[in-house]
Amino acid sequence: MNKQELYGEYFRFESGIMLKPKQGDVVFNSENDTVFFAFALILEDILGQNDYNEQVKVALLAKNIEVFGKPGRYHRDHENQLKDPNSPDINPISKDNIMALACLFKLASNNNRRKDMAKAMFTSFGTFNNTKSFRMPFNPGTYTTLGLALPGFFSSLLALICLPVFLVNLIISLNRDNFSNHMLNFMELYMNKNVFGIGFLFKYYMKSMKKRYGKLSTLVNEHPSFKMNGVVNHPIAQMMDECESKGLL
Repeated sequence: MNKQELYGEYFRFESGIMLKPKQGDVVFNSENDTVFFAFALILEDILGQNDYNEQVKVALLAKNIEVFGKPGRYHRDHENQLKDPNSPDINPISKDNIMALACLFKLASNNNRRKDMAKAMFTSFGTFNNTKSFRMPFNPGTYTTLGLALPGFFSSLLALICLPVFLVNLIISLNRDNFSNHMLNFMELYMNKNVFGIGFLFKYYMKSMKKRYGKLSTLVNEHPSFKMNGVVNHPIAQMMDECESKGLL
């Protein structure tokens, strides 16, 4: 499946890449649409297909899920943006989607969004909270990923401080069959692969995943969102196979 079909059938400007194609007015989205969009954009980047059209899609998605007047800055999707900003029904954005947005902004070279997100990381005390409820900061290792992906001295300093936890998290993840974590590991290592040492970790991670699972598309096919909804050989799994068959991964 080429990317025109992917974005024509699976993409929503309100959330990202869906689990299944649109059927009329029926959409099959999940809480991880933004993560899947970031994953797809990474694979396009590897295939040399990341271009201006993707930059436009990222910018429009960000506009459709941004928050005003709260430190969190982004919702999970447009549906949450439409709710009353003080509604208890707003579904808080997850750390997975926060990392996905950082990845999207970096790959799309959207530096204004990256700067804004770096500011939000500190003004929200690391919570990116877009609700009225109290929220604890994420696992410290998350801030290594974000700190390396976002601009600014203090972002880099935070990334360095949290690096030991990041490495421990990665070691634990490598030895577990947690495919949700595997997809996130792939994303966070790739988007920061040009940082000293992270490129080596990305290569080691890819070698470990190939040895453990054979085909890298297993990381997609066994992800809980796809597996629990009976989705087999999703387009991003096909893209992963294409990258591997061409020796790009």
